[in-house]
Amino acid sequence: FFFSFARAMDRIGLRCITMQQPYAAAMAAGEGLYTRRGKATAFPDGGEWVAVHCGQNDEHLKNAATMARIREAWPGCPSDADLRAQQRCLLGVAHMVDGNVAAAAAAKADAFLANYDCSKPVAWRADAARACARPLPYTKGNLQVWHLTRSGFAAGEDTAAILELANSPKKQAEGAVKAEPTVKVEPKVEASEAAPRKGKKRPAAASDDDAKPKLKRELAGLGPVEQFRPTHRGPTVTARKSSGPPAPRKRLG
Repeated sequence: FFFSFARAMDRIGLRCITMQQPYAAAMAAGEGLYTRRGKATAFPDGGEWVAVHCGQNDEHLKNAATMARIREAWPGCPSDADLRAQQRCLLGVAHMVDGNVAAAAAAKADAFLANYDCSKPVAWRADAARACARPLPYTKGNLQVWHLTRSGFAAGEDTAAILELANSPKKQAEGAVKAEPTVKVEPKVEASEAAPRKGKKRPAAASDDDAKPKLKRELAGLGPVEQFRPTHRGPTVTARKSSGPPAPRKRLG
């Protein structure tokens, strides 16, 4: 219990996702606003600003063909050396709005997902992003959506910097790219607007005035109605008459 309480107190109130290069840098720059995941998640209505953490995996950086296609889609992509320098750091924040997008469908319109060699079926979508002025060292990442902690930062001012970036009243960073949703949600039909169901109409209930003539017709052949009179008129318990003390019994013999 004490360990759980201490861990909760260490949180700064901002969640985070870990991505690999060059996709982490593209997300923070507002270029690639999808991240491929193994399972779906839920974000609050209206979206949630989460930090973008860059992990230390460099498999994509080693793939020359992948990096060539990424730089073709993103001419402003940093050099390999700069991308490696950003590893194990926070690069910015992204406004996540959808945690359950079909990755295969989204990849048809997104160059970053199309060039992400992965079999994970789900993608999460952001609609805006803000990049940090400089990478903020944060050594440990995690899976899915996780919480940033004060103990994970190398310097206290880095904690304030990422919180200020996430809590800024500015809705979108300049140059942020909006990603169109790949799944359209059908509008809900209100109950009052729904078409009436087919079938026989239920007859309206008869009123008391309509039932009176019917009752009179049913009672017409029964003769006059006699008034009820009770047959027992005396008291419920009759008191025993007293004629004085009982006579003494005679002895036999």
